[in-house]
Amino acid sequence: MNIGLINGSIRSRGVSASLLEEVKLLFDGEDISSFHWKSREEALTSADTFIESNALVLFFGVYFDGVPSHLLGCMEELEKVISSWKEKPSLYAVINCGYYEVSNTDLSFEILRHWCGRLGIPFKGGIAFGSAGGYLAYRRIAMGEGPKEKLSLVLHDLVSAVKEEREIGIASVDLGMSREEYFVDGNKGWDIIAKRQGLSKEDLLRAPSFQQDKH
Repeated sequence: MNIGLINGSIRSRGVSASLLEEVKLLFDGEDISSFHWKSREEALTSADTFIESNALVLFFGVYFDGVPSHLLGCMEELEKVISSWKEKPSLYAVINCGYYEVSNTDLSFEILRHWCGRLGIPFKGGIAFGSAGGYLAYRRIAMGEGPKEKLSLVLHDLVSAVKEEREIGIASVDLGMSREEYFVDGNKGWDIIAKRQGLSKEDLLRAPSFQQDKH
């Protein structure tokens, strides 16, 4: 089976790229091609390869509740090519969002459904991953352990669905922490940056003082 994995994020080392690599490891024995859609040109070039794919899995993060503008541009560019294909690969998506509420991926999934419907691409669902802003903080924790336990289960189900060419709907998952825990963990990065700059946590909370111009 020929499967295309697409990093639809502008970043090459972010959450989407990491999730793509995790899924790639699960496709044991399959013919896998990986792509990074950072621009219209790169997406268009990749079409020559993924035209042979039976299925595509698109990974990206939500930007302001929707699909990132550069990715929309890639999709728009590919319409000219894909519309002429007689056989079209199925599409699955893994959409992550930095918000705690996974429902913030809803609009992005709806955009993908409409895009696929317009081109005749079978859209077979995917994974909505909330609280993804804390994912990279757990990069040293193995997939399937601790906060990644539920995420591992849905990724395995996604891979099984792709191999079996079946629909999976939208599976919602997060890192299994409370809103308060997510807020605290999500702000740890600021503490690290402050320490590198010789600042303390108190410095981050200090209100700046302004002197009124007397002139």
